[in-house]
Amino acid sequence: MDISHQFFESVNANLGYWIEKSKEIPLKDHANVLRGVDFGLKLGETFSKAIDLAIRSYPLVERIGNFWDWIRVLEKQANSQKDRLPEDDCNLDILLGLFLVRVGEHRRAGRYLMKAYDHASRLGMVKQTGDACYGLCLYYWGVKKFEKAEQFGLEALTHYRTLDQIEFPMGEALNALGMVAFSRKDYTKAESFFLEAQDIGEGLGKELLFGRILNNLAMVKETIGEYKDALELFGQAAEFIKSVGNTIDLCRLEVTRGVLHYKLGNIENAQSAFQRAVYPEWEDDLSPIYRAWVSLIRGYVCLIDGEREEAIELFQISVAYWERVDDEQMLECALSGLTEAKG
Repeated sequence: MDISHQFFESVNANLGYWIEKSKEIPLKDHANVLRGVDFGLKLGETFSKAIDLAIRSYPLVERIGNFWDWIRVLEKQANSQKDRLPEDDCNLDILLGLFLVRVGEHRRAGRYLMKAYDHASRLGMVKQTGDACYGLCLYYWGVKKFEKAEQFGLEALTHYRTLDQIEFPMGEALNALGMVAFSRKDYTKAESFFLEAQDIGEGLGKELLFGRILNNLAMVKETIGEYKDALELFGQAAEFIKSVGNTIDLCRLEVTRGVLHYKLGNIENAQSAFQRAVYPEWEDDLSPIYRAWVSLIRGYVCLIDGEREEAIELFQISVAYWERVDDEQMLECALSGLTEAKG
């Protein structure tokens, strides 16, 4: 057997191993999975299997938050001129677009997602067209073009309804449409989308999706002044999100819950929420997103301790980041703290 064939067989076997374990990949094996995807994408014979593993690894990437490591690997292949199956090309562009949305690189995300949408629509690939629509809904929501976001979100639902096993993508699309309506301050419509997503998501065994839906419902309740219901929903959402160990989602929830407790004068509960929100390893991480989280949380801790000058400095660091990535929810939390610290 020649060396090139041995190498191909090795890469193929490695990808197959991780695909079989994809539902329960430990965090410590994340680097090995990314390395396997990187090697697999470089070989035409293993490209399909590699992009399949990359898609299955999306929940793992969300738990860790190292989107940029994956973006570098995927974008290198997206910009290459290799002959690939149309489905693989679309799946690559969609996944890359979703990762770029998550880090606030909206212009680049939109380019890849629209390319996938045009390609999939032209070739009649229903699943990929629906996924591209879902991504474009998130993209247009991120750049505050809410009518376009709703248009693509509803189109995603139309495509998903024609497929078997539609519950999970339907839940994701409805949750996205709820966020769009929330940003438009149409809280009745937002709650309607979230409740429909909740009905779909409840029996799926997708704890992270269900936790996110409950968290978003809590945000609606908080906004309309139903604070007791909001805190109850935050508590329910936290249990689901903790069960999958997604640190970024849990941090977002605890910060939001902590800010609400602070506004209500429940200082001890606010302190507890902020303590749960930060992770020791983030303190030494220089990535912008972790600096933004740590600065936001420490800002509120300083505010509670009466250290207003330090709180102002920390909130300003956090505000700058959330403005850059267009994260309305966290920006509102940071601006609220900054206003309080300056007052």
